[in-house]
Amino acid sequence: MALFITIINMKRVLYFCAALAVILMVACEEKEETKDNIPPAIGGADSWVNPINCAVYRLGETLHVRYELTDNVELGKYSIEVYNNFQPSNRAAAEVKCQHEPQTATVYPWAFVDNGTIPAGQTKYVLDKTYDIPTDRDEGDYCLKINVSDKAGKQSEKIIEFKIKASLAQ
Repeated sequence: MALFITIINMKRVLYFCAALAVILMVACEEKEETKDNIPPAIGGADSWVNPINCAVYRLGETLHVRYELTDNVELGKYSIEVYNNFQPSNRAAAEVKCQHEPQTATVYPWAFVDNGTIPAGQTKYVLDKTYDIPTDRDEGDYCLKINVSDKAGKQSEKIIEFKIKASLAQ
């Protein structure tokens, strides 16, 4: 009888140890935290992104900026910047290099920065903005730079070269 009680007690200890081991394995298991190691992307269907590289606009027209911003976890902020691309020292790292106008002095170029915050919780956002091109600015080569950051601080940028002329016949 004493042996029977000892076997039952040993089984209880064994079950207790097995249960404790399972509890410890579950408790020590690495939690899958959502780590955002991937920078956001700037793109969209080629048929509707705007502007495209080497596009030509006239003074007084509207520049329509339309790109899709995406991130694997959550988007944060964006920035749109237009600046002159008149001198080689200003020439940016655009994906497509356009034929540039002869180097000119900067007199009254068009330039601006537009910063914005993307609504919380978004992993996809269509950046859709319009800007009137002033009629009293310098003609020539320009760049549009789009920066996007996600909530983790990762950033991406896209640079598009375009031209502004007084008339399209030039």
